[in-house]
Amino acid sequence: MANERLFIVRNAQGEEFEPADQQTLVKWAETGKIDLDCKIRSTLVNKWDNVLDIPFLKPLLKEQVVARVNAQHNTPWERIKARINLKVEDVSGNATNGLVKRNAATAPTASIIMRCMALLTDLLIMFVWGVILHLICAFCYKHDIIDPYYLFYIAFPVYFLTFFLYFIFTMYLNQQTPGQRFWGIYLVRTNGESYWLGRIFFYVFFLFALGILNPLFLFASGKTVQELFTKTRMTRIVIDPNKIKNPV
Repeated sequence: MANERLFIVRNAQGEEFEPADQQTLVKWAETGKIDLDCKIRSTLVNKWDNVLDIPFLKPLLKEQVVARVNAQHNTPWERIKARINLKVEDVSGNATNGLVKRNAATAPTASIIMRCMALLTDLLIMFVWGVILHLICAFCYKHDIIDPYYLFYIAFPVYFLTFFLYFIFTMYLNQQTPGQRFWGIYLVRTNGESYWLGRIFFYVFFLFALGILNPLFLFASGKTVQELFTKTRMTRIVIDPNKIKNPV
């Protein structure tokens, strides 16, 4: 049509294509002539925009966006930084960092390997805290600040209490421990509703009291002991290409 809006596309090398209509631009995106490095403007407005800012082009370039994001996190250090940033607080509302928290009924279940690695990461953190507490006790013993007879009876309950509270409050406040945040998993109720401190208390209690039975329960029901008792599910964070920030 003579009055149809036309666009000019410029590639990364600075080459400008002839003015084209929407249908032609769609074909160029499908064939790869238009990529994420291209700029685009209307023939009526002398202002260049990213191609991802054009609504009818963004869905066609989705695979390129995912490939670009994956390439950015290809090195071990970048993968570590990406995992550290996979936190539940960023995956709701109007977040545009590419992370979305799906409905509990449809969210993908975290794998056994991810759960084990998250637990080992948390145990490593608590091991470091144990070393620090040991050094504090050694200092108190050396300088005779606390009677050595009572030192063990003070240090052991302190460590046990902080160990237990570490899991309870990090999961209650953030839906995930630091270890779970690192590996991109978080806890939800099976009905999708919010949970309170009591539910997390029993989750952590059953985790350490009966966690040795988890392989058996996972084989029989696909859920861990603590998940069955508290009606929760450990899910993993996913990347939604439609919500990824413009990477160009």
